[in-house]
Amino acid sequence: MAITPIVFTGATKDTIKSAFQKCNNMATDYAAATSGKGASLIGVYDSADNMAATNVEDALAEIYTNVSSARTMAQIFSTKASTTTGLTWGYYGGNIRTDNEVTTVEDGTVTLTDDATNYVEVAADGSVYASATSFTSERIPLWIIVCADGEQTTYTDMRAWFPTWPDDSVSLLVSGLKVIRNTTSVNCLEIFESSTGVAPTANTPIKVHIPNGTGYTMRTRDQAELSGEAAFTLADATGYWGYASANGSSYPAFVYAIWSASDECIVWGLSNVGDLTLCPTGETETASGYMLLEDSSTYTRTGTDFCVAVAKVEFEYDTGDTPDYTFATSASGKNIIIYGSEFSVLKSPKIMGASAYGLSDGATIAVDWTNGTTQYVTLAGENRTVTFSHPISGQVYRIILIQDETGNRTIETWPTIYWSGGLAPTLSTDGNSIDIVTLLYTGTTYYGDFSKNFAVPA
Repeated sequence: MAITPIVFTGATKDTIKSAFQKCNNMATDYAAATSGKGASLIGVYDSADNMAATNVEDALAEIYTNVSSARTMAQIFSTKASTTTGLTWGYYGGNIRTDNEVTTVEDGTVTLTDDATNYVEVAADGSVYASATSFTSERIPLWIIVCADGEQTTYTDMRAWFPTWPDDSVSLLVSGLKVIRNTTSVNCLEIFESSTGVAPTANTPIKVHIPNGTGYTMRTRDQAELSGEAAFTLADATGYWGYASANGSSYPAFVYAIWSASDECIVWGLSNVGDLTLCPTGETETASGYMLLEDSSTYTRTGTDFCVAVAKVEFEYDTGDTPDYTFATSASGKNIIIYGSEFSVLKSPKIMGASAYGLSDGATIAVDWTNGTTQYVTLAGENRTVTFSHPISGQVYRIILIQDETGNRTIETWPTIYWSGGLAPTLSTDGNSIDIVTLLYTGTTYYGDFSKNFAVPA
């Protein structure tokens, strides 16, 4: 409350006595320390009308309310004395920015290591860590705190407000992942949480955006969710993916993140190509020519699991060396998206120009396009039915139809195909004659053309 003015209404003995009494009371109020007395009696004049308070106490409260919620850059992640004691370092929180996301970090504490130099840092999600070895890639350094005999002895401010998330070596689809050759075993490739070789944890998981059929879903992998050992060890004299031993020749391979819906975890796979198709039922997933799963993996494939390539590596296969395989010392984090409606443990497709896939003849000739874009069959009977499965939109396919020595073999039923000229093909009839059907699949429709009776000119 403010001062009450003293008013004289007449020069009488009583009014003069009353005035002196009021002056005496006012002096007593000024000297008092109780609420509503002392400084509270002093009014606050604000010519710009920016403050509503009429006394010092209210004015200070209003100023505190207006400015207390904001913190300067120097205050964010500074030492909070009230929660700092012994080997516990307390800090003030604040807002940090990662790319276009702003994360609010609350005040907190972190435990330090005694008799060591502690490197305190903050991750992109706002989590604060203390390492007794060094600062960690992909985190912002905060402080170097030296501890001895259970106490914090020295502080070095390392805060720099220009973060470099995300790491340029990894696409925005992947964070916290680094592929590193194990220096104690050159034929072993390991998946780490960061370039320092730290295993992923619940607080620092590897994050991968994996296709889900309509878009992407961010999946995580930490040490507690292991399908296997997060490593690939290539066995001697195996010849993975059909490569022959060649001294000094390097071959590419890709690391894949597969989302296992049933296990609710990421499974790591390794293969030599960037364009994959389903591994046929009944095949051994880890056999040569198929995707290799991480060591000791318990993953069982399904037809609805999707995957994405997260890194490209190089390896050398030479049976004259010990061990036969050597991984390159570095890996590039270039992401190659694998699209489609069905992905699980995968098999490399047939390459154009390589040998075509041989189909089995029978009453029904089942063509599975995952076995290759060019397939052939020798017809040994009449009135066959042809079926197609697992086509890819935009792909061109070929079927080579060969008559046996008898000839006059026919196909009675085809899948729905828009044939050139509107007529289904009539096959050649001579024994050993060759016809070729060429198909273009657009996602919903096959368009077909037919070339007849291939032979060497006379």
